[in-house]
Amino acid sequence: MIIKEYGDNNLPKVVLLHPMLADGSTCMKLLKELGNDYFFIVPDFSAHGMDKSEFISVQKEAEVFIEYLKQNHYDEIELLFGASMGAVAALYVIADNNTNFKTIVVDGAPVYRNANLLYRCLTYIMLNKQKKAKKNPRLAVQKLKNRYGELGESMAASFIQMSSESIRNILWSCSHFDFPDYSEKLQQRIFFEFGDKDFYSRKAKSIQTQYPHVHVNVRKNYGHCEFLAYQTKAYVEMLKRCMQY
Repeated sequence: MIIKEYGDNNLPKVVLLHPMLADGSTCMKLLKELGNDYFFIVPDFSAHGMDKSEFISVQKEAEVFIEYLKQNHYDEIELLFGASMGAVAALYVIADNNTNFKTIVVDGAPVYRNANLLYRCLTYIMLNKQKKAKKNPRLAVQKLKNRYGELGESMAASFIQMSSESIRNILWSCSHFDFPDYSEKLQQRIFFEFGDKDFYSRKAKSIQTQYPHVHVNVRKNYGHCEFLAYQTKAYVEMLKRCMQY
C-alpha cells in the first residue's frame, strides 16, 4: 500500500479508499469538490496504481492502514469513505477501537459471507476479461470509460498489469466478508450507499438485519458506484449531509 497525503494535517481528516481496479487518483474529483477545509489521506491499495506488490487480502490492507493511522497519531477521522472493495476495507478499518471515525460512508459494499459460488463465477469472468484486455487494451479502456467515464483509463491500466493471483485474492475478499461486531454508537455513524441496479444492493436488507442501527440508502437508476462516478457535486453534497447528521 502506498499512502498519499494532501493538505494541512492540522485540519479535519478525510480518508478516501478507492474501488477495485482504480487507484487513489480516481478520488481526486471528490477531494477537489470537498475543498480546502480538510486534510486528505488517499492510499493506493496493493496491486493498484503506483503499488505493484501482490494483493493478499482486504483484511491485510486494513491492518496496514490501521498501523499507518497509529504511527501518525491520526486518532480522529472526520470522514472515512470507501467504494466497492474500498468499502470492505473501510468496514474492517473501523473495527479498530484506537481511532474515532466520526462518519463512515461506504458505497457498493460487496458484503457477502462465504459466497463460494459467487467467488468462482466472478473469478472466471474477471480472468477472462483480463485476458481480452491484455490482447486489446484500447477496447478495455473504452469499455471502462463507457461505464465509469474518465476513470476508465486508469482502471484499465491497473487491470492489465495486475496478477491473476491478486485478482483471485481481491474477489475472495469481496465474497467472504467477516461482519465485524460494531457498537450501536458506531453503527449510527455508518452510511451504506447502493444503486438499485447494483448486484450488491441485494444485500441491503441483510445489512440492516446484521447492523440494525446503520443507515442504508438504495438510489434509483444507478449501477455499481455509478452515482459516485457521474455526479461528483451531488455526491459530495450527500457526503456532507452524512457528516452533519
